[in-house]
Amino acid sequence: MGNPNYDLLQDAIARNAAAVLALPSAGMIRHQKTRFLAETENGFWMECGPNERPLIQSLMAEETVVGVAFKSGSGGNVGFTSPILQYNPHFPVNELTLVEAVFLPFPENFRQLQRRQAYRVTLAKDHGIKLRIWHIPEHAILRDRPLASREVFVRLQNMSVLGLSAVCRPGRDGKPASVCLNERLRILLSWDGQEDLLTEGRAIHFHPSLGNSDEIVLGLQFKKLEKHIEGRQAMSKLTELVGSLQRDEVKRRRAMSLAG
Repeated sequence: MGNPNYDLLQDAIARNAAAVLALPSAGMIRHQKTRFLAETENGFWMECGPNERPLIQSLMAEETVVGVAFKSGSGGNVGFTSPILQYNPHFPVNELTLVEAVFLPFPENFRQLQRRQAYRVTLAKDHGIKLRIWHIPEHAILRDRPLASREVFVRLQNMSVLGLSAVCRPGRDGKPASVCLNERLRILLSWDGQEDLLTEGRAIHFHPSLGNSDEIVLGLQFKKLEKHIEGRQAMSKLTELVGSLQRDEVKRRRAMSLAG
């Protein structure tokens, strides 16, 4: 097909690789951990969660696109959107196993996480940084207080001056976190001795958590902060924080090297 991203997708399908299927539902996004099943001439089949026929049929009738994200064989994260064209409640995986599955055409565009342009610090368990994230509409004013129901429960995993990675936990209702690619998010960072840092960002990728089937690992990219004085002040605070965390990381590595 002349596009390296198609090669990554075809390789993932051939490996029956794990993926995340993002299904719009009642104004939210329902994430499902799933896998690729098989390739055909014009698209591919993916397993879907049990008892999803009503939602799938609704999405098909409205020609609504769904999101797909997966890890490539080289470790990068690839995402795209595509409509569901068919639903098969009895897709044959082998002679003994039938699963519910959906058929999607090959996408026109992909979104691949680029090589990082800034060092990303892996945080210690006792890093002491509090991260809170909320869904916000495109037109919302960042400093306005968001609704409690719009908060995404997260645990900070690593960060740089350009973005961060967080593990999304189920919400108050016990349902998995719902975030879609390129969604605008309100981000609040708090740490000892400093004024809270309020900024915004975009969800640029997500993939299943290896440690917990109810969690999603989410990658966020901060909005560019240098365009005005408040942005430059926020970038200065962020740079100072990441620099401090990087020095702590170096100390931990040295201590581990000496202990070994």
